Amino acid sequence: MDAATFYVRYLLAPTTLAAAFAILVDLLARLAGPLGGHAPTAALIAAIAVSGAWIVLWEQIRPAEGVWARRSPAQRRGDMRHVALTSAGVVACARLLTWIGARTGAPGSGMTLAAWPLAAQVVLTVVSAELITYLLHRASHRASPWLWRLHAIHHRPEGLSLRSGSRVHPFENLYTILALAPAAALGAAPTAIVVSLTFQLVVGALQHADLDIRLGVFNWIVPGPEMHRVHHHIDGAVARNYALNLPALDLLFGTTAACHGPGEVRMGVAGERD
Repeated sequence: MDAATFYVRYLLAPTTLAAAFAILVDLLARLAGPLGGHAPTAALIAAIAVSGAWIVLWEQIRPAEGVWARRSPAQRRGDMRHVALTSAGVVACARLLTWIGARTGAPGSGMTLAAWPLAAQVVLTVVSAELITYLLHRASHRASPWLWRLHAIHHRPEGLSLRSGSRVHPFENLYTILALAPAAALGAAPTAIVVSLTFQLVVGALQHADLDIRLGVFNWIVPGPEMHRVHHHIDGAVARNYALNLPALDLLFGTTAACHGPGEVRMGVAGERD
């Protein structure tokens, strides 16, 4: 095994996540003065842009299945349009949520999460957001044909890659607001909100990467492509693992499925192409 393969399999996920948080923390401090209330969103943009570019670079250098290379020019153009649209939606959601958190957590606003230690705010924000996202995601697959028609856009690509994984219906950007709105409304600090978003977005990017990432038992802490491939199975009855970032929720609700390596899962939506 060469050094590049070893890095992708065992080190890319933790180092990418660590780098994203390092960038976020550094820029939160550097930009607080010049940008004021816009600093958390700006720091989030930088952290996500750098981590996303790093993942795409390795998809080009060491692709697991060559998904991007198989996509037609029209599909690639569609993917990039969705990357731009989804990114803009995330930025808008982040700015709105951090603004709400800053207002509701301002001095004199009563008992709010702003009085809690930042670490406790982050934990509550992440867990509450993931629980809401899990329920919405599961409903999109199992409970609502209407929600499935929106979500199916994301499942049509016949393989995982970061760029094609960005195919998300604009309506589903509202899930970000719904998931984080309770914490923001309770006065969670803007920093806690963007830390939660960074965690969600970077882990989500790694899950959809066309890379042979092997996390083993650590998939139960930060799930990677091994755990997420089966979720994109073309057979909807098999496509489980609805938790995006906290797989303990799948264990709790009995919706777990086994991990799979590259090429072991047929993906897409039966009878449909993107």
